[in-house]
Amino acid sequence: MGAVWIDKPYWNYTEERDYMAGDVLTCFFGVLIGLFSLGGAGPALNSINVAKTTGSLVFGLIDRKV
Repeated sequence: MGAVWIDKPYWNYTEERDYMAGDVLTCFFGVLIGLFSLGGAGPALNSINVAKTTGSLVFGLIDRKV
């Protein structure tokens, strides 16, 4: 899509000019870095889920009446 916007001038309202190659590359690398960040968050979310489960078991033991 970026190549089409560069080939056939498409107006960039933010910069008030046509799209340039740098705009397309900036968008591409922004999306790429964002996806890498989301991929890195997966193990952390798994650890949070394990901690919630373990916390529930621990609080169940604390509240248990003997």
